[in-house]
Amino acid sequence: LQPRWQAIDGLRAQLAARENDTRPPQQLLAAAREKSQRRASAAADIAQREQSLNQQRAVLQPLADTAEDLARQVQVAEEALTQRQEQRRALHAAVQQARADADHLSDAETLARLRQQLTRVREQRTELAGLRRTLADIRIDSAGRKAIQTAASDLDVARRTRESAATRLTIDALHAVDFQLNGQRVGLVPDTPLSRSVTETLRIDIPELASITISPAASAGELAADVAALQEKLDALLVRYQVSSVEQAIALDERRVSAEQDLRAVRQRIEDSLQGADEDALQAEVERLAQAGEAFLQQRPPERPLPASAREARQNLTAASSALDACESELNADASRLDALRAEHTRTLAARQQADTEINALTSVLDEKQTSLAGERDAEPDAVLQQAVTEREQQLAAITAELDQLRAQLRAEDPESAKLRLDTVTQALQRAQRDIIEQEKQQAVLKNELDRAQANGLYEELEQARLSLVEAEDELAATTRRAAAAALLWETLNEHRNASRQAYVRPLQAGIQGLGRIVFGSDFEVELGEDWALLNVTRNGQTVLFDSLSVGAKEQLGILTRLAAARIVADQGGVPVIIDDALGFSDPTRLQSMASAITAAGRDAQIVVLTCTPGRFMHLGDVGVVRL
Repeated sequence: LQPRWQAIDGLRAQLAARENDTRPPQQLLAAAREKSQRRASAAADIAQREQSLNQQRAVLQPLADTAEDLARQVQVAEEALTQRQEQRRALHAAVQQARADADHLSDAETLARLRQQLTRVREQRTELAGLRRTLADIRIDSAGRKAIQTAASDLDVARRTRESAATRLTIDALHAVDFQLNGQRVGLVPDTPLSRSVTETLRIDIPELASITISPAASAGELAADVAALQEKLDALLVRYQVSSVEQAIALDERRVSAEQDLRAVRQRIEDSLQGADEDALQAEVERLAQAGEAFLQQRPPERPLPASAREARQNLTAASSALDACESELNADASRLDALRAEHTRTLAARQQADTEINALTSVLDEKQTSLAGERDAEPDAVLQQAVTEREQQLAAITAELDQLRAQLRAEDPESAKLRLDTVTQALQRAQRDIIEQEKQQAVLKNELDRAQANGLYEELEQARLSLVEAEDELAATTRRAAAAALLWETLNEHRNASRQAYVRPLQAGIQGLGRIVFGSDFEVELGEDWALLNVTRNGQTVLFDSLSVGAKEQLGILTRLAAARIVADQGGVPVIIDDALGFSDPTRLQSMASAITAAGRDAQIVVLTCTPGRFMHLGDVGVVRL
């Protein structure tokens, strides 16, 4: 592997050297292109400047004619503006007088309205005082009315209760008879019975015949006492609110409510009439407006008659304002027109002067640039310059093609795999050298033991053989148990494997290809089925079915598949990979590349190799070795 790696290093060095060789041609090409572009830019600049010079000469004379015409227009516009300003002053004075007349007549209307407002407010205040006197004479309120109605209702309920609980006395006369009931004379005739509720003691005196006393039951007496108490409560409320009956209390309360509503309505009308103003302030405003009106009439010029109404004054003001606005608009238009003419005249003069300056400057610069370009073309013609650019491009293209070829050769050599295999076999060589030293030490120890054992008898050998037999039987039993456990584990794993199989097919394929390229080359590819079965293998551009592979290749791919699976689950804690006495059908070259793949996988997962022929795995890297 070292000659191959030295060849790869040589390719790298050659590639770096050729990359460095590209810099001078690139710089020369950039300089030649820049010089050619400057030459083309200079020629284009001269052509543009010649065009600009011709354009400037073409516009110079029209600018002079335009400047003279604009000077005449400016003079005419200045005279028209002066006349319009005189007209505006006259209209402004008319507007001020019309506005003063409108304000005076508007104040006169306001004065009349305020006087009517004050009169209306005073009338409403008189009405308000009458409503207050009416409310002062009414002692009852809504609470009193409610209390009286409640007491009357309670009294009526108590009376009905007393009547329903009292003993009923009915007297039917068989013929006309006179008697006294509690001292009062009562006359009865046939078919006209007398009926009374016995709520208190009744005494019936029949002259010259009998005296009858009827007393109510005890509960009826209590009910009569309740009626009396409620009657007293009702009488006290009537006296308190100075009413004679429940009906009068209701009527007075209705009257009070109506008066309060009227009172609030009058107050609202007063507020509406005042419109948030103070009555004294309104009176002061009336006096102020009257004095101001008299002063205005004394100071007003008599030559213009005062309008008949504020409406006419406003119409006069509108007409005067419209005339003034129209004059202002015309004045602004005249001023804007004058300003535009002045500005245009100024711009025309400036453009004329600028055109003269630019023509002189363009002529000077154009002569200078034409002289410079002619000198450069005399020194180096355009054709020679373009020939230099073409040669530099061809030289750089040749170097670039050679670089692409070197990069392709380097990719074909697969430097990463080569470096990994070289490192792996180097580590394996170092480990083998250490193993040789260790084996030599163990050989000396064993030789010493053998010498001592030869000095002893055969009995010890027999005992040792029996002990070995027992150990072998124990190991056989343990192996049988482990085989049964492994079979159970295998069956259980098979049940759950199909559920997660699809999620691992693609990463497993990528993992097998990554390790396989270390063993079989950089163009190695493999195709897996949905059941993870290896379908075919591609090497050296040829695709071969898996079943058509040799026994050794199948075994190698099986080991690579297990290593790839272990790398997939390494990030989730991982599982160890145990390789038991494998690669028996592999040649020495393939054993070496397989050792590199196992070493690469061992960086991510734990790998345990069991073998009775350590020589097959002598190419593994720096790994631990345990002998049993």
